[in-house]
Amino acid sequence: GQEITCKKFKDIYDNGTDLCETMWDGAFKVVDNYSAAYTMWFFDAINPNDAISQTLHPTGNTSVCNLDFYHKDFPTPEGENFTECHPWKQASCCTTDIADADGLNVAYGPGYQWDRCGTLSKACERFFVQEACFYECSPHAGLYRKWGGHACDDNDPGCSTTYNATCDE
Repeated sequence: GQEITCKKFKDIYDNGTDLCETMWDGAFKVVDNYSAAYTMWFFDAINPNDAISQTLHPTGNTSVCNLDFYHKDFPTPEGENFTECHPWKQASCCTTDIADADGLNVAYGPGYQWDRCGTLSKACERFFVQEACFYECSPHAGLYRKWGGHACDDNDPGCSTTYNATCDE
């Protein structure tokens, strides 16, 4: 196997925006206008990404889960034990067994574990849990992802727009 070389994020990325825009191979772009972009986390009863999806791609279908691997075919409500990825409890593309910090961290194997180089700060680990919950559970994530198997036009710059207030913290 290939040996993993561990570096601190500050030695890889210039800042949080660079991390967000580079880590996922340019699939996302950080913007200042929160009302025009996705959010990875929310506490409101209504998912704010519903309105963003309607604005960015009105014909996009969020009544299906647009990703494969650990995703369900259709977003459905989850039970009371669905606590880690709680923003998506009412309409989730992931199941309870994948939607906890341990499940999210090990799902794709050792090369993708966020703590493979050691213990992370609570804030840093929370960022990765929120990102993983967004990707695994949101019916919006697959619809607007930049690479392959999505309903979005690669030439539309709005398709890969995201907003994350924690990127620069």
